Amino acid sequence: MVKNYNDYPIAATNNAKKALRWRKEHGKEVKGGTIVGWTRANQLASRESLSPTTIARMASFARHRKNSSIDPQYAATPWKDRGHIAWLIWGGTAGVDWAIGKMEQIRKMLAHNRPQDKDMIDGIVSMLLQIKDLDNRLEVAMSQLAQFKRDGIPVNEEEFLKAVNVWSQELKEKDKDEYDLKKTKSPCWDGYKQDGYKIGSTGKRVPNCVKITYAEEGLKEIDGEIVYETKEEAISAAKEKGCKGYHEHEEDGNIWFMPCESHDEIKYKEDE
Repeated sequence: MVKNYNDYPIAATNNAKKALRWRKEHGKEVKGGTIVGWTRANQLASRESLSPTTIARMASFARHRKNSSIDPQYAATPWKDRGHIAWLIWGGTAGVDWAIGKMEQIRKMLAHNRPQDKDMIDGIVSMLLQIKDLDNRLEVAMSQLAQFKRDGIPVNEEEFLKAVNVWSQELKEKDKDEYDLKKTKSPCWDGYKQDGYKIGSTGKRVPNCVKITYAEEGLKEIDGEIVYETKEEAISAAKEKGCKGYHEHEEDGNIWFMPCESHDEIKYKEDE
């Protein structure tokens, strides 16, 4: 049975509550964050338990650490700083640092309990794939390989790195064109990706940013709606949608939890 965790610092909860309070007080002036991020804020504010997959997503948000400080132009109105809002709803520095440490703890626990278990390695690969920034993922993957070596676990480095879609320096030289393509970073906000260019309001060519689909965010989707691994995550997401509770969906023998008490209700909310 997968263990969930709620031992994150109170500072992470307070960061989420601050962003939620600003959103309530200033309404549409608060534009930062995606629906997934605001779901996370509600979870942290309510001290809900988080799954290892959710914690991995929090840890990967470290790539946005530059947003931990408020942009000087928003010193008097910090709720208008999109990047800072996004940082706060994922728990801020306290939450992201806790998630990084917790993932290391989970990794050590798995390695200690099942040192030769292929499922353990596959689980770590799955967690690493949650880290979207390739340089960050490579750094964590190389650290993991070093730990495998210290634990005496035989792992083929090249196969492991390719499984998590990153390249070591040696592989970068070997597959340079493919690496450079994967390393391209998007100039768009969180939750959006670049789809070519367009002419902006100033008449200059600017990136055309389009919303990333649920599947591209690494989220499970059924009938166009996000589903979650736990009831608690679904209930928290329901609050964002203006409904209560959850209902269940079964797919390939697995039970998934969807916000709102019925499928008709969540579809109605989407159409409002």
